Amino acid sequence: MGKKTYTKVDNDVLQALIGAKLNGAELATCLFIYRKTIGWNKKTDCISSSQIQNATGYSRMSVYKALKTLQLYNICLVVNKGGQTKIAT
Repeated sequence: MGKKTYTKVDNDVLQALIGAKLNGAELATCLFIYRKTIGWNKKTDCISSSQIQNATGYSRMSVYKALKTLQLYNICLVVNKGGQTKIAT
């Protein structure tokens, strides 16, 4: 087994997620985005909805709705540019 790596989660972020009233798809999507960005010391990343689907097991429609909700709550920002989806935390 390889070396384990960890993603530090700021306590303020955890507290905000606790009180956010997110459903399962929204929380899983949020955590995946956090890992793909903050977990790799990035503020943004190009993340496709299929990456989120594969990682979370949620359908395309569930991921789409989750991203809309996360944007509405100002948890993340999704920018579609040139066929790529760039997501910022």
